[in-house]
Amino acid sequence: MDAIEAYRRELREAGIEEADVAELIDHLLESAREVGAAEAVARLGEPRALAGELGRARPAFGAQLPRARAWSAAALLAPLVALAAWWTFGRGLQLSLGAAEVALGGVLVLALLARLSWARAILFGFTAHVALENAAWAAQVGGTFWALFAAAYLGAAVFLAPWRRGELTRAGWTLAAVAFGFPGVSLAFALAGVPGALALVTFTVGAAGVLLCARWSAPLLAAAALLLVSPGAGLLARGAWLWGAAMLASAVALALGARAAWQSSSRGWGRLRALAR
Repeated sequence: MDAIEAYRRELREAGIEEADVAELIDHLLESAREVGAAEAVARLGEPRALAGELGRARPAFGAQLPRARAWSAAALLAPLVALAAWWTFGRGLQLSLGAAEVALGGVLVLALLARLSWARAILFGFTAHVALENAAWAAQVGGTFWALFAAAYLGAAVFLAPWRRGELTRAGWTLAAVAFGFPGVSLAFALAGVPGALALVTFTVGAAGVLLCARWSAPLLAAAALLLVSPGAGLLARGAWLWGAAMLASAVALALGARAAWQSSSRGWGRLRALAR
């Protein structure tokens, strides 16, 4: 049984989903009753090879979103991206972080139309955060502007959310948590000086690691989370509670994402094929 428990740990360290780990261990136990634990482990194969086979069999971040839901979410998000582009480039901010966000938004909407699993996970986390943030602004200042934005982002989040268990893998939930944290990182970059700039750098590299399903993303995301705590608490102390709450909520999401990345991602540099589906 020690060999089986060690094998279970290796499966998890290889980045295999918990449901798949349970299925493999059930098969292993059944085989072990016939040939012994050591021989059963040898027959099942090396965990990294199994992770590769499972990765080729299914998208890394979750099930492919049905076309109707993908196109509905894109129809809600495309006008928002276009409006952001008009506002950003109309002010001559071509080289700003805002311009990069607009460009990324356009890429993500196109990837969503292609029904790529990583685009669905990213946009789900991001739209969930922005919907909550806009709803909070609508409650505080009133008016239809914030309410309409909140409704549009909430509608997109509903289409992107998993409606059934297992639609998002653990890697997908990790990516969604990281995307949920991005608005707070962007806010820190705008308001927090050096800590905000460092948070953006560590977040960007860490998010790239999550896309590659690589464990080295975890400490970077944890660092980004820590860098948000002090400026977020400072904003709360100064009465800017909406901005402070957004930044601290992002810190919590990034900390959860870091923990999940450490537990479920594979060692090494990661794998580019995770982005193909």
